Amino acid sequence: MVSSKHFNMNKKRAIITAIGLYIATFLIGIIISLSGGLNFSDPSKIPPYFWFVSLIITIGFSAFASLWYFNSSKTARNTKEGFLLGIIFVVTGFILDLLFFIPVFFKSGNLQNILIYYTRPIFFASLILVVATTTLMGSIGNGESKNKSLKKSSKK
Repeated sequence: MVSSKHFNMNKKRAIITAIGLYIATFLIGIIISLSGGLNFSDPSKIPPYFWFVSLIITIGFSAFASLWYFNSSKTARNTKEGFLLGIIFVVTGFILDLLFFIPVFFKSGNLQNILIYYTRPIFFASLILVVATTTLMGSIGNGESKNKSLKKSSKK
């Protein structure tokens, strides 16, 4: 178990960022699907280009959301924080799916479709890319922030 002494993440900011990321990617997904005339009634028939575009958008939006999260004096920017932020993004997305989409599939009797979606390798690749992106964004500039704090402490 991780002690609170070593877990200094701004959890509230991370969850708010995760919800914003979820909403943004959801809205962009709707725009792409409507403009492309896609039908999600059978996830096995979603064209590969949609998955490819979704992966690119996921990486870009995850990077942007990470930058926003780390752009605060209350957050530590490092690899560990980036990794934990990615985990929070994934878990929050899954919880929001549980709250909003899975009940719809249960009610409509299309449970098989949601299982197809969640068991596609590309879905797992997107989750890994989210965590990899946030981890990278956390590690970038890490040395820079250490140098700044060393300069501040040496001036005192």
